[in-house]
Amino acid sequence: MRRNGIAIDILSRTWWMSGFLGIVTQVHAAAEKPNILILFTDQHQADCMGFMGHPDVITPNLDRLAAHGTVFKRAYCQDGVCIPSRMAMMTGLYPRHLGILHNGDRPRLLKYVVPLQSILKQHGYDTAAFGKRHLIGEADGDWDEHRSHLAKESPG
Repeated sequence: MRRNGIAIDILSRTWWMSGFLGIVTQVHAAAEKPNILILFTDQHQADCMGFMGHPDVITPNLDRLAAHGTVFKRAYCQDGVCIPSRMAMMTGLYPRHLGILHNGDRPRLLKYVVPLQSILKQHGYDTAAFGKRHLIGEADGDWDEHRSHLAKESPG
């Protein structure tokens, strides 16, 4: 029974994300597709940016991005540990549903999950990932271009 519940949860979340992207695609059908930039920062409190009103933190590049984009002021981290949190962001599933509660955990069910970059590719986006992402398995695949933060994994 639990396995069926998880499968239904995965299907409903995949459907929701596909439906959301379908709406976004329809809204922007006459216009060019919007660019999407997702930044993962470690140990970064949400209000510690100039555009969020912090008086002492100077963030001119983030301020510029925020001025020309969309800032989600009520987006919350799903986990206090980096890999479970990033996996939740890229799959739309809670870390506990993936079986990832610690950085060393091996997720279950990933072969049934379509990560965000795959959904974006299905809707005509070119996808790229750079730097430290620490995603696991299929959740870190299907990028058009990707480079790690580790010199030995990066060309050049």
